[in-house]
Amino acid sequence: MRPPSYKAVVDEFAASIRSGRLPAGTRLPTHRALARERRIALATATRVYAELAAMGLVVGEPGRGTFVRVRADYDGLEPSRALPVPRVADLSFNQPLSEGQAGLLRRALRALSVAGEAEALLRQDPPGGRPHDRAVVATYLLDRGIDTPPANVLLTSGTQQALDCVLRSLTRPGDVIAVDAVSYPGIRVLASAHGLELAPVPVTATGTDLAALDRLCRTRPVRAVYAMPTCTTRSDGSSTGNGVTGWSPSPAPMTS
Repeated sequence: MRPPSYKAVVDEFAASIRSGRLPAGTRLPTHRALARERRIALATATRVYAELAAMGLVVGEPGRGTFVRVRADYDGLEPSRALPVPRVADLSFNQPLSEGQAGLLRRALRALSVAGEAEALLRQDPPGGRPHDRAVVATYLLDRGIDTPPANVLLTSGTQQALDCVLRSLTRPGDVIAVDAVSYPGIRVLASAHGLELAPVPVTATGTDLAALDRLCRTRPVRAVYAMPTCTTRSDGSSTGNGVTGWSPSPAPMTS
């Protein structure tokens, strides 16, 4: 049987510590015992504990051994936030909802560390993103039926910057933007900054009320429509999908 790589051993220990299977204060095997148990070299066992220590998960005490670290103070690791009821979204904290993402992140960071681009990652990206990153996004979109070249992909620092770029490109002060009656709060901030009027459109159980949107477009000079088709979030924090706490826009025009 082929011995496991040191990365596999690190991931196994890290998962056991974070899940509580190895509680704080647990004494871990000595370097020699670990090497013997896992059929790895002594230097590899030492490397395993060194990486766990760098991750803030264990601490070595001379003459006593290696122990699972007691995380009494904030050290960059959030406490477990297990939900009491399955399939209920905790909207009070922005965190990944899928299990196993921490392992994916560790593998991605390791891949970056050996990709030969570590120094480039420390420099400011060019406007719109690096060519490689834009090509990755273009490939992702192509797989979902959107055929656009990488040159047409613009990477932003987040949703708010993306919306700001779109509004700067498509609208002028005084324009009317149709939005769901319950929508992303950030759109209101941008509308106020750009002097735009938000015209609310009712939301049904299946999404934006298209008949109401049609009537609005026939009576008002609507310049653009902002909708969230994958999510309907109410202002009381309850949600029919994944999203952030909603906000109901006023039908009155907003000016900067």
